[in-house]
Amino acid sequence: MLTGFNTDVDHRGLRFHVQTEDSGLDRPHVISHVFFEGAILSSRKSDYAAELDAADLEARVRELMEAQHREMIEGLERGELDPVIDERVGGRVGGSLGSTNPVPPFGEGIVSRKPLDEVILDHLVAKSRLTHGNG
Repeated sequence: MLTGFNTDVDHRGLRFHVQTEDSGLDRPHVISHVFFEGAILSSRKSDYAAELDAADLEARVRELMEAQHREMIEGLERGELDPVIDERVGGRVGGSLGSTNPVPPFGEGIVSRKPLDEVILDHLVAKSRLTHGNG
């Protein structure tokens, strides 16, 4: 399993997080997500099961991950997710998260080998504690 990619992207005055990871040989696919405040706005999954016998499998998977990660970022920047952003974020578009947000944007500063589900859970627990006054 290869280490994934994490990139924060500022778009329309908001910060989004793009994450791509390899699920490993037992589940041979690469999955990318675009997050806003811990919520998944978009996902893309690419299967590489047909490549498992390739001599240069690791290089091929890395290329797939890099290309898919770049495509997700470029799609966000081109406005391909704007309808989803408008629907889910609504009136906050055009505003700025700025420093008044007590929970940092999802993924900010993360350099982790934790699985994606654990990273998301940690973020959601921290956000819930602030929302419900337990933190």
